Amino acid sequence: MSETVTANLLAPGVFDGVATTREEPLAFTSQRAPFPITGRTWHVPSGSPVGPPILSFPADRSSWAFDVLPGPGGDAPLVAWADRQCLRVRHLGTGTEITIDPKRPKPPVSVGLAVHCGTAAVVAVFGPVDAEVVVWDAFTGDQRAVFRVWLGHWAGLDRWILHLTGPLIGLTCDTEQIDEWDDGTVDVVDAYYLAVWDIERGEEITSFPSPGCRRAAAVDGPDGALLIRPEYPGVLVCRLDGRRVTALQTPDLPEQVAAATVAGRLLVAADVPNDPCLLLAWDAAHPASCHRIAFPGMVNDLAFTTDGTLLAATDEGLYTAVVRT
Repeated sequence: MSETVTANLLAPGVFDGVATTREEPLAFTSQRAPFPITGRTWHVPSGSPVGPPILSFPADRSSWAFDVLPGPGGDAPLVAWADRQCLRVRHLGTGTEITIDPKRPKPPVSVGLAVHCGTAAVVAVFGPVDAEVVVWDAFTGDQRAVFRVWLGHWAGLDRWILHLTGPLIGLTCDTEQIDEWDDGTVDVVDAYYLAVWDIERGEEITSFPSPGCRRAAAVDGPDGALLIRPEYPGVLVCRLDGRRVTALQTPDLPEQVAAATVAGRLLVAADVPNDPCLLLAWDAAHPASCHRIAFPGMVNDLAFTTDGTLLAATDEGLYTAVVRT
């Protein structure tokens, strides 16, 4: 059973990325047109931008991150992004900004936010293959950790940093898998997986197979973090120990998903690669009931707010849709 949900225009333009937080009904977007590329904070319930835009902001979603994370004065909304060879962090509550010089010969391939020893941290991956992960305090810019990660053989992949919970992040990696057949022939094929790393210990603690370089999501569940990831034949929800929670069927394997917990309910949304102007959404407790949200332009990114509003960054504007639980 499916239900059509109406999408409402929040702001016109070409939007490449959107991110939300698990704590407050805030969103941050990257907008490519009208030029120049800008980053902007939004208060979603009122539909209003918050503060001035950030000019010369990266359009590539893997080059910036947004979240509400702990700091010396309590939880604070932060945005971190790559700016040529440097990293910048703006504390959106106060408007203060710090610049971090990584002292690396090339810009990072991805930027993220997480928590290191109870304080917000900026995470950057310098690669692209045998990569170096560096962690800084998001408030002081002091380096907190550095360790190496084997990302894989392919340099051209989008390398997202997924913040799972606390000091845990997810990194998309690739490897070579050898398939041996009954006739004695051997095939070497590319295989992908999501590696879970603890940035405090500098160790990989687990991994999950991935059908290609696809973007997962994470939420805080009643028994710990939940991982929501594309997996045949649709979307799989599981705990970090691998235990399955539920599965959602889609007509085409998604490229990216979004999720949020709202009043104890898990909401999930996914794109449809064969129909780039369509999103599907579910209350995961009712996997047979699907919401269909159509947009006038291609969906580039998606995210849920804490009140259950689905945000879509599209080529025709920033849109919202309310998914009822």
